[in-house]
Amino acid sequence: MLSKNIFGLKNKLKELDNKLSNKVCCFTGHRPQSLPWRFNEQDERCIRMKNKLKEEIIKAIKNGYTTFISGMALGFDMICAEIILQLKKEYPNIKLIGAIPCKTQDKLWNEKDKQK
Repeated sequence: MLSKNIFGLKNKLKELDNKLSNKVCCFTGHRPQSLPWRFNEQDERCIRMKNKLKEEIIKAIKNGYTTFISGMALGFDMICAEIILQLKKEYPNIKLIGAIPCKTQDKLWNEKDKQK
């Protein structure tokens, strides 16, 4: 019985190791009210940042990164998550994980942001 449990544990550890051997990139950053353009994502500075982020994320993908984690807060986190979802069409092997800190994270968000 003990040998079966040890063998099962070894298999689980191998499986976990394979999952963790992928390169992982995490995103977290400023909320909209702390960004220079605040909530206006059409601002030229925000558009430049998004373009630069996309370039850097593509570089990461080409360097073997397949898993991307976002804190899913409004602002930088959500911008990064949206870019990953856009790039998933071109790079179907990548995945986005939302590291939502609590069930009520969006409690004070407006309806537009909740839908987004």
